Amino acid sequence: MAGRTYAEPRTVDEAVALLTELGPDAGIVAGGTDLVVGARQGKAPLPESIVAIHRIDALRGIAGSGGGVRLGALVTHEELLAHPVRLAILDILVRRGGEICVCDLEGALPVKQPTVSHHLRLLREAGWIDTVRKGVWAYYFVRQDVVRAVRGRVLRALESLT
Repeated sequence: MAGRTYAEPRTVDEAVALLTELGPDAGIVAGGTDLVVGARQGKAPLPESIVAIHRIDALRGIAGSGGGVRLGALVTHEELLAHPVRLAILDILVRRGGEICVCDLEGALPVKQPTVSHHLRLLREAGWIDTVRKGVWAYYFVRQDVVRAVRGRVLRALESLT
C-alpha cells in the first residue's frame, strides 16, 4: 500500500485518536476483504488511510448489559449462531415459515421464557429476525434478505476454494 496509511489499533481509544488524526476520509475495516474486493471491482477506490479494528478485543463478544444485550461490532454471524438455542429458534422459524407467536416458540424449546427472550433479542438485534405485535403477543419471522446475504457469502467463500 505505497503512500497509504494502514493502522491496527488495539483499543477503542487508539482507534478514535487515529480516526481523529486521519480525518473523515479514513476507512474503517474489520477484515478488509469487502473493501479490497470492492476496489478491485472498481466499485470504490481504497481510501488513503485505513484503520483496521479487527484487533480491538473490546469490540468482540455478546454480553448482557444493563438489562439489555451488547453485540460487539466484530461479532460475526457464525459467533451469533454458535448457540444451540439460537440455532433451534432459527430452525423453527424457517421450518414453520411466516410469523410464529412467541408463545409457540417458548413451548417448542427446552429452556425457560427468559432464556428464549434473551436469544430472540440477540437474533433481532443482529438483524436475523424481526417481530410484529398482534394484540398482546409478539410474532417472530426470519428476515429472508439476511438469510440470502449470508447464503451468498458462504457460496462465494466456497467457490473461492475451487
